[in-house]
Amino acid sequence: MILNCCDVETTGLTPEDTIVEIGICPVEFVDGIVQIGNPASKIVNPHRQISVEALACHHIQDEEAATGLEFVEALDWALGGADVIVAHHAKYEQQYIKTEQPWICTYKIALHLAPQAPSHSLQVLRYWLRLAVDPVLAMPPHRAAPDAYCCAHLLARMLAKISIEEMIDISSRPALLPKLRFGKHGELSLAQVPKDYLRWILSQDFDEDVKYTANHYLRL
Repeated sequence: MILNCCDVETTGLTPEDTIVEIGICPVEFVDGIVQIGNPASKIVNPHRQISVEALACHHIQDEEAATGLEFVEALDWALGGADVIVAHHAKYEQQYIKTEQPWICTYKIALHLAPQAPSHSLQVLRYWLRLAVDPVLAMPPHRAAPDAYCCAHLLARMLAKISIEEMIDISSRPALLPKLRFGKHGELSLAQVPKDYLRWILSQDFDEDVKYTANHYLRL
């Protein structure tokens, strides 16, 4: 089985924006041992101007992007041969990548396996877990190949604790948050948050992860 860890950089932060770079790092089992392949990336021609906010993140200039592959060609390269697609905060990649392959979200798996982590961002987990990454291949952050490479190392660590099938199942649901991170009960364990406050959350316009978490703890 081949799992392609994937990361994208985009022209902006909305679903209407488009991909300007896509990176992958394959992970597969060889004789029962997890093997991490070489990271690689392709520049994608977005046929539009890159926002200043996106430029400040990935630093891919419009002139470079204009020489990139067409989106369909880049997507075929990234997803071809993969049985499962993996990303950190996969919800973001799924806005731009539509595929029949199942997804694994390493962010949601990290919440499940290590709710006590100081943060569940990819770079915090890299250092908190002391992932054995090559410092050259892992840099710079916020570029597609290095981030896919770090995601692959995170996935390999997770595969020692949980099956691919369980990961796919957890990833198919909203994230179960360890804390709310907002409001007067933001730093409490969810088990300590009053039930009436959780019911109030369900009546408000919060995102699906917050509502899913509130509903989960109301049922306990």
